[in-house]
Amino acid sequence: MQDTERSLRARLRDVDSFDVNVVPVVRIATGSDDTVTAVICALVTRQPGATVVMASQGRGRSAAVVGSVAEDLLRCLEGPVVLVGPRSGVPDFSNPMIVTVDGSDFSQAALPIAASWSNQFGPQPTLLRVIEPDASHATDDTENEQYLASMSGLLSTLSKHKVSYTLQHHRDVGGAVCAHAENIDASLIVASTHGHTGIPRFVLGSTAAAFVHDAPCPVLLVRPAHTAPTAALPRTRR
Repeated sequence: MQDTERSLRARLRDVDSFDVNVVPVVRIATGSDDTVTAVICALVTRQPGATVVMASQGRGRSAAVVGSVAEDLLRCLEGPVVLVGPRSGVPDFSNPMIVTVDGSDFSQAALPIAASWSNQFGPQPTLLRVIEPDASHATDDTENEQYLASMSGLLSTLSKHKVSYTLQHHRDVGGAVCAHAENIDASLIVASTHGHTGIPRFVLGSTAAAFVHDAPCPVLLVRPAHTAPTAALPRTRR
């Protein structure tokens, strides 16, 4: 633990260009029920309102997951988890944030979190809905435009920012979101996640992994409280 803490402090000195107070903490997960996920969740539980930020490769046990620890954290935490993928830059939050919606109440649960981050850090929110061309609800763009206009009005009220929106038709939802993020040089992508076992896990299906793996910016995933599992750990698989 001492060696690890010294290494961590040395690494922090390498990036000591930010005017923030960083407290390095090292904990040991002994295995069994005392897993890495359990230790992190216990730390977060003792600090209400905390946000977990971690690196992730955007791949894990299957195509639909974003990494084993990140996946388990999304199951046991109700707060947002920010994942920094391998292609992510380091944003200063001066550029827009993309908030993904899909027409469901579930996806709209991310709006208050997006508004809070917008108010705190300043990025201009913009809504994005990507519809697969053969989807049953892709036939009437008028209805989709009305939905996006309504959601942008709600997010504008919550964030005190003028909110634009974009509707796209694309077979690769994850790729379209990441391409849009690159086109507007986005600071952040915000989306809801189910955070439970089984497929599909995420509000946009397996494309959540593509968000993390391919996005040029961090991805903030929110699991609405009503999707909390009855027992987050130990984890079972199907």
